[in-house]
Amino acid sequence: MQLQVAIIGTSGIVPYHIKRLHKISGVTCRWIHSRNQARALKFAKENGVLNGTDSLADILEDDAVDILMVFNEPTRHVDIATQGLAAGKHILLEKPLDVDITKAEALLVAAKSSKKIVGVVSQYRFDPLLQQMKNTLTNEAKDLPKTASLMIVKNRNQKYYEWGTKWRLTDSPAFMNQGIHWLDVLNWFFGEPTQVRSTATITRPFLQCADMGAALIDYPGNVSVVVNGGTFSKENLDDQFTIIHPNGSLDYQTLKGPKPPKNFRERLGRKLLKEPVWGAPDCDIQQLAMEDYIAAVREQREPVCSLANGLSALKLALALSEVG
Repeated sequence: MQLQVAIIGTSGIVPYHIKRLHKISGVTCRWIHSRNQARALKFAKENGVLNGTDSLADILEDDAVDILMVFNEPTRHVDIATQGLAAGKHILLEKPLDVDITKAEALLVAAKSSKKIVGVVSQYRFDPLLQQMKNTLTNEAKDLPKTASLMIVKNRNQKYYEWGTKWRLTDSPAFMNQGIHWLDVLNWFFGEPTQVRSTATITRPFLQCADMGAALIDYPGNVSVVVNGGTFSKENLDDQFTIIHPNGSLDYQTLKGPKPPKNFRERLGRKLLKEPVWGAPDCDIQQLAMEDYIAAVREQREPVCSLANGLSALKLALALSEVG
């Protein structure tokens, strides 16, 4: 089944999505959309896309387009996705699916009455280590009480927040942008939250949204999760995720092991010191996520990360991002 894809947005992540699409048999990148025509044409030429345009109508009215992938700023995601769905296109949305809950819920209603496949990018569900942790919980700790801790600390400077249309200054709190993949993991592991108690704050004067926060989240079946995070660090630190249950504990970093050596000198040094050289399985989880969505369209099934999953993660991200 040959599929024609149109992509909205030319941000830094988009070339990586396109490279992954090029690897999937029977998929053609037909359109790239930017609000600047010259940029759209240049981007199309550089990334192997057939056409570039600054007109959304060019794409919506093209009957050859099967899939609309919305990869621009989240504040415009649902507006464009709604138009795409009405035009009969399957939809894939970059995370977060939007910043407006009301609009996102309306899209879910529209999607349910449509036969089109709507998914949200959430590649952590394809991480072999997280899948291993989830399987272990199911096999060894089902229905048992659990406590978990999650810490996400990133470096995001003023230039990052002010880049492009500057939407990040007001609509990109730490748990919405950097943390939402992990919040989706929590929901994937434990279900829908029953209670969220959180606090968030702005640590830098140029921001209008929270860049640091903490929360206690209750899940069904005696599960509690402590979350801390922020984007104020001078460097990116490794995410920390640990689950403890009556039969033992699961730690993501322990499972992940040492970081893979970057070069021959480091590999040799580890060998001489007899240090472990193993690490996380070598797979492209974003490629797996893209392949799953394309397969879902072909098989007319729900993707691994559905629109409903994306909405649940968005609700949790917003709950953790309220300043006060």
